[in-house]
Amino acid sequence: MSKPYPSVFVVDNCPPVQPPPLPPKPRRKKDSPVVQTVLILLVGLALCGMTAEACFILHLYNMAEATMATRDPVISAQMLDKTVQPDPAIPPSKPLAHVTSPDRTRGDGVLRWADNSILFGVTYEDGQLVFQKEGYYSVYSKICFTAEHHSISLHSVFKRTQRYPKPIPLMQDRTRNPKATQGTILNSYLAGVFHFFPTESIFVKVNNHTSVMLSNSEENYFGVYML
Repeated sequence: MSKPYPSVFVVDNCPPVQPPPLPPKPRRKKDSPVVQTVLILLVGLALCGMTAEACFILHLYNMAEATMATRDPVISAQMLDKTVQPDPAIPPSKPLAHVTSPDRTRGDGVLRWADNSILFGVTYEDGQLVFQKEGYYSVYSKICFTAEHHSISLHSVFKRTQRYPKPIPLMQDRTRNPKATQGTILNSYLAGVFHFFPTESIFVKVNNHTSVMLSNSEENYFGVYML
């Protein structure tokens, strides 16, 4: 019978291995006063730039509104204040004139007009419309007559210019009373397009001024407008 082996006990007297220590945390350097000052200046400049940009945009917006108000006051007023009603008396962009209510008290046949309030770029002088600007104009005239027995009413528009010593006829209409009764109402209308120079004028003439009906402004009128 073999001898039993004795128990062997190994004792390690070495201490346990410790992990290496962690490196020390780096210390945060404090910003110097110079760096802080530079940062504050940069932030201030950025805020100033944003403020200046906002002011510039506001200035452009106000300029756009002012320009629109100059070109079209009605549209600008409606944009600025919805409660503002459009002004019906807007000055036209081109010369025009419209006169009504002729006066038949003169005996030369040239009609004088009592109502000559609508004048823009054209003046009124003793029955004549005087042009201030060269260009092509549409000319129109309507006269209402009370004709006698088989009478002929003559309705004409003349031009007066310094280039010719006598008035120049531009348009003419002969209206004949087809009935034998007296007091028949006849209407004569003339319209055309002509070129005029400054200081030239036009007027309406009838052969019998006593036959012109002195009715409302819808029956008798004379006017021009630039094309």
